[in-house]
Amino acid sequence: MTGDWEAAWTGGRRAVHVGNVAEYQARFTEPDAVSVRGGHSYADLAMFYSPHPEVVVLPGPLDSSWVELQRRALHWEPVEVHSGVSSGPGLTGAVLDRPGLVQRLTRADGPVLAWGHTTGVDRLLSATGRGPRIGATALEAGRRWESKAASNELFGELADDGILVPRQQRFDSLSEAAAVAARSAGDGVSVVLKAVHGVGGSGTLVVTPELVADWGGVRAFRRRMRRSRVAGEVVVEQFVAATGPWRDVTVDGVVAAHGDVHLVGAGAMDVDGTRYSGVLIGPDVLPAPLGRVAARFGLRVGEALAASGYRGWFDVDFVPAPAGRLAPTEINCRVTGPAIAFCLQARLNRVHGAPWLVRTCDRLRLGARLPEDLLYDHVRALTRACAELGAVLVPTIPSAGFAEDPTLGVALAARDRETLRLAENLVVSSSADLGRMFGTTGYPAG
Repeated sequence: MTGDWEAAWTGGRRAVHVGNVAEYQARFTEPDAVSVRGGHSYADLAMFYSPHPEVVVLPGPLDSSWVELQRRALHWEPVEVHSGVSSGPGLTGAVLDRPGLVQRLTRADGPVLAWGHTTGVDRLLSATGRGPRIGATALEAGRRWESKAASNELFGELADDGILVPRQQRFDSLSEAAAVAARSAGDGVSVVLKAVHGVGGSGTLVVTPELVADWGGVRAFRRRMRRSRVAGEVVVEQFVAATGPWRDVTVDGVVAAHGDVHLVGAGAMDVDGTRYSGVLIGPDVLPAPLGRVAARFGLRVGEALAASGYRGWFDVDFVPAPAGRLAPTEINCRVTGPAIAFCLQARLNRVHGAPWLVRTCDRLRLGARLPEDLLYDHVRALTRACAELGAVLVPTIPSAGFAEDPTLGVALAARDRETLRLAENLVVSSSADLGRMFGTTGYPAG
């Protein structure tokens, strides 16, 4: 069924948000220092797991000045943020080691919402009483449907005339799969190599004849793939070339505690290669026939997840295929990048009235790596400039601005597509031009 997804997600209350991105990713891949740092930056999005948070727990540090910018843009009441809680992947364990923080979460009004289900989150729910326990069944269901192989089988069972399910072959190792992919490319046929478990596009590679040639031919391609860190089962999937201007489509939903399925909405994703970078949601973003196919199939998938015991946020990602069909590519059993956009949109609709278009840019390239005070000044100036255009800017991932390859996450919202386009052009160009302030080094001159 569809219905009030906000009530199903938060019970209509201000929630506790736990940014356990790195911890969740560790369920599927062995974490290293780079993945943990990246997960901690992406955990900045925990500020937006629901439309109006009460308490937010972050593994990495987040200065209160960023929270104040977010609060003003979204007309939040004060939000209590506990940041810098964990340097490793085990955020919930670090929270449980702080009795005072556990007591604070216990006193919160709403449920605990995390990026994804883990045994640590289950223990935290038990310790705080802020929501039903996840349980082994839901944990296993989430891991099962995150599998690119299991999801593809489910797609085949649920498909109707509007759905094109890509063909798959499964292999026990990357070496075997790479050999098949290389042969396909040699025959002029593109395929997709996918680790069975991967997050945000990691472990996925589109293998085209041009790519194999650029890498030095079939033998060189296979040698390079053998050096990859991808372990475990791998699939070779039919490559479906996107048709039309909507290259990547998503539909999000919530499976409530009692198993009811509530669709949240659909959007057009921005995918750089295989890596998710943002989404556009709002009225008329997708043509109505495509939106209906996505919603119908997303509801079927949600009902199957519910029947298997899964509870929580989910999405289904698609590639638009010929004849107005959609090719489903994966299921995410967790909070998603598009979920952030939907929660921001819901808040703006509530405060200012509907409808709003929301565009998230999770990896906006910065032309320089700035000290935090200068990056804050840059974003504050962009916020004022967007407001003059009639758009709202919300900084979403500020901590990535201090990485070796600096980026910035922002969300932009407006009432119409033209205002949103102007705001995005302003933000992208101004951020890329930061390097001009400091010469060619990308660092402030000293």
